[in-house]
Amino acid sequence: MYYFYQGIKINSMSQDCLLLNGNGRPISYLPLSVITWKTAIKLTITRSVIVIKEHKDWVVRSPSVEMKVPSILMLQSYHPFHSYVKFSRSNVFLRDLYTCQYCFDIFEKKDLTMDHVVPRCRKGGSTWDNVVTACTVSYTHLRAHETK
Repeated sequence: MYYFYQGIKINSMSQDCLLLNGNGRPISYLPLSVITWKTAIKLTITRSVIVIKEHKDWVVRSPSVEMKVPSILMLQSYHPFHSYVKFSRSNVFLRDLYTCQYCFDIFEKKDLTMDHVVPRCRKGGSTWDNVVTACTVSYTHLRAHETK
């Protein structure tokens, strides 16, 4: 069963919770700002968020409290976005859609590595323009031919 919230398709059976910014929009789009149900409970108890929607048939209990598990939360106040995307391994993989830039096959994160187009030993930095996603087979093959 699915339902839509502001044009976003959400699986109602999911154990995760959508976290929205203070203006009602997701905090991030890629990856979508989703938190675990345990984190959602903690935020609700500390009153850091407003509960928009709860799971219909899902309740958690402690010896003294019974609480419905939230499915959509909104932050109490608006938190501005950064005007830049942080350079990280995960973000490089997302940019390249988990696709090796040499063989063009799609891989899982554990089978990928980052390759510097201009090697660091030749003053190539870890920047968006100099780093690509590579599978371990292509990376090993490329480096073997480079040393000859």
